[in-house]
Amino acid sequence: MDRRSRARRGGPSSRWPAITTSGFAAPSPAEPGSAATGWPVTSGRSRGSSAWWCLIANRTRRHGAPTSDMAVAPRAAHRAPGPTARPRTKSGTSCGSETRGRGPPGRVALVRRPGVSPEDGCARLAVRTRGAGVARPWRVEMHFGAFFYGTVDMPDAGVDGPPAHARNYGQESYRRAYADLIAYAQACDALGYDSMWTAEHHFHNHGFEVVPNVVLLNAVLAQHTRRIRLGALIHVLTAWHPVHFAEDYALADVLSGGRLLCGLGRGTEERESNVFGVNVGYNGNVDDTHNRDVFEEQVEIFKAATANERFAYRGKHYTIPPEGLTFRGEPVTEFPLVPRPLETPVRIYQPISSEETLTYAARQRHVGVLANHPWERMVPWWRKYGQLVEEAHGVKLRPGEDRMLQVQIHVADSTEAAMRTARRGHDELTKLLWPNIIRRNPALASRGPFTLEERMGGKSWIIGTPEQARDTLLEMQSELGFEALVIFPHLPGMRRPETLEQLGRFWADVRPALAARAPASQPVSAGV
Repeated sequence: MDRRSRARRGGPSSRWPAITTSGFAAPSPAEPGSAATGWPVTSGRSRGSSAWWCLIANRTRRHGAPTSDMAVAPRAAHRAPGPTARPRTKSGTSCGSETRGRGPPGRVALVRRPGVSPEDGCARLAVRTRGAGVARPWRVEMHFGAFFYGTVDMPDAGVDGPPAHARNYGQESYRRAYADLIAYAQACDALGYDSMWTAEHHFHNHGFEVVPNVVLLNAVLAQHTRRIRLGALIHVLTAWHPVHFAEDYALADVLSGGRLLCGLGRGTEERESNVFGVNVGYNGNVDDTHNRDVFEEQVEIFKAATANERFAYRGKHYTIPPEGLTFRGEPVTEFPLVPRPLETPVRIYQPISSEETLTYAARQRHVGVLANHPWERMVPWWRKYGQLVEEAHGVKLRPGEDRMLQVQIHVADSTEAAMRTARRGHDELTKLLWPNIIRRNPALASRGPFTLEERMGGKSWIIGTPEQARDTLLEMQSELGFEALVIFPHLPGMRRPETLEQLGRFWADVRPALAARAPASQPVSAGV
């Protein structure tokens, strides 16, 4: 096994080295391996060959720093969780769409990915042995992603810090937060994560989530990365006109080379969403019903606009084009979306926080995203999604197919050390979110906020040593059969070096066991 392969697989040692760099800067034209490329430069010896910066250095020596011309190349090497399991390639990766060669039974069929240059690592030929009627399962390609809140530096995070609403940050803090997101995208890209996600929020002068436009952010992140897919959990669709959103999303997708992933939702905060004309509601009240009704129409419009050469829509809330519209004296009856996304139809990722949304996501065959649910709710909802898809579409899914699991994770050399850091971030998030939680669930008001220990017991927060995190996730994988896992590696109060270390430790010390235990797909005939 060569040195690059050892680095990619984590090397013989799982001991995580100390981070000796401040992280990344934005790439600029420079010699590969220099500080100006945006890749880290270390000043000490690694204590283990699984160092994430070793892998990054290898990539830099082979390719140099990312350049802007890469962003418009056709997407060829980006995995996203979807309805179909793909065969693994000879190198253990899966590379986009494929053209399958045909051959007689017993021969080796070569599968070449179209649109990939021979120099690209994912242009390797996939090998699939064909047998005469021999049925065998294909292994599901596990998808690993990372979600970032987009939080400013918050050294006083925790129960003893100021109230969430009393915080007030400025331009320099926001600028540093965006530089951090570029650094995290580069690290995820180099390590091998399949996706990176952020969320759309507005007016967060208190510093928790300072990305008001994830489409724009992801267009920028694409210029600083090579292969990772970039998504939003979520775009608040009710804050947009759906056609305007479709145009912006499609343009960013084209500029990224087809690397965007699309998570859509209805919004959660009145302070944000109500400004844009579609109020947020709760528990089926008038605003909630109206919000859901508008959102579902918007999703229909987005799908029609992105999937078709031309489209028109007549609904309760939208008429596109408007009645009586003319262009150069001729009636306008439909519109083209210019441009359209490179990959259509666009796969929709749907965060699920209620039974109604669970049913809607299954009916629409969206990818159901389940995050921060206690285990006693996670398991039945996870399984119910598959049942609802089967009822609506007559399709029996694998136990984890079309679903994505999100978990907050923090690892350290000891459970106590992990909990110390995690508690600060947990308590800060609780101060921010608890008022909204009890507004949606008034019955919780009398019991008080959930503690970190309760979150850990419910498996929505996985805090401890890498071994403990690995074992907990393996138990969850056995129960759920998940095929797509997105971690939260950053918490309020953490700085860039700490977050980069979390990304590396998960990748080197936790992920391999999960990837090795990836579930098998439904058996297929090798002669097909």
